[in-house]
Order: sequence, then structure tokens, then C-alpha cells
Amino acid sequence: MSASVTQHLHSPVVSHSSLSHPQSATPKAVASNIVSQRNVSIHQERVLSEKAMVKMIGWEVKNRVECSSYWNSVQNRGIDTSE
Repeated sequence: MSASVTQHLHSPVVSHSSLSHPQSATPKAVASNIVSQRNVSIHQERVLSEKAMVKMIGWEVKNRVECSSYWNSVQNRGIDTSE
């Protein structure tokens, strides 16, 4: 075997999982990381939920205003105040 192959075989391999969860990390640090990730996820869900709620409320307000305007115009046409 060549020296470069031998050196490569004995070099430490760094995997993706070891970067995201290093073995030197304390349980408290890992738990803190998990909590942070969950909080970000929950916050994103709330933002999306709030945006959907605002959109729905906006649609309902628009719908009520249009219906109210239509209803008022129908009532005004039906009332004859000239008599």
C-alpha cells in the first residue's frame, strides 16, 4: 500500500451527523439545541397560521361590506319615499 492510501485509511472521518451532534456536546447542549429547533418550527407554524387568519378575516370583512352594501341598495330601492 502506498503511504497516501495508508494515511487516508487512518485519517478520521467526519460525517454529517457528527457535525450536527458532536460527541463532545453535553446532554444539556443537545437538549437546548432540540428545544431551539422545535421553537423555531412552532414559531414558523404560528406565523403561517396568523397570516392565514388575517387573510380569512380580511376576506370576511370584504364579504360583509359587499353584502351590507348590496343589502342597503336593495332596501333603498324597495322603499318609496315619494308618497
